[in-house]
Amino acid sequence: MVQALVVLITLPLIYLQVRIQTKGIGVQAEQARLQTEAIRVQTEQVRLQTAAHLVQTLGANHQRWTESAMLRARYSVSSRYLSKDLAFDGVSEYVAEYMEELGGYVRMDAVPVEVIWGAQSWYLEHYYCMLKEGILAMRQRYHDETLYRGAENLFVLMLAHSGQEGAPNAERGPEDLRKFAESEVQMTSAFLGLQATTAPPA
Repeated sequence: MVQALVVLITLPLIYLQVRIQTKGIGVQAEQARLQTEAIRVQTEQVRLQTAAHLVQTLGANHQRWTESAMLRARYSVSSRYLSKDLAFDGVSEYVAEYMEELGGYVRMDAVPVEVIWGAQSWYLEHYYCMLKEGILAMRQRYHDETLYRGAENLFVLMLAHSGQEGAPNAERGPEDLRKFAESEVQMTSAFLGLQATTAPPA
């Protein structure tokens, strides 16, 4: 009789304890779900911030590449290449420094290789080949093999990624460079002329 009474009293307690534990497990599961959702939201925020950073960087790079000073430098380098003048002067340095900066962004993982490739590989591969002899001569003159190494490394990365994308991945030959230089002279002179005619009067 006593045992039956104990069982009768214990069963509700056990049931209550199981209910409490079950609810606790449910609360823990909900907490885990909320934590997972918070991580997902944070990950998405990071992705959007990264995308915004890339868009901003690409916009700044495009603005730099198409500004008047750079257009004049590109026109000068391309024109002199067509006339067989491969001297590496301050104007050439202006273009090479731009490539050096892009190489620095890639080296710091600030911009993925594939992003730079998609945006400017065509220009980078051709201009590096046009300026290569001048860069090598400058290194020899100043006894400094690190000069424009970032631009050189970027060129190598561009060729490698071109191969991955199924695009030509060999150093540009004289005929390719001649056609490119002619196109650059035509385009930059047109844009410079357009800027000159649409600029507000002084």
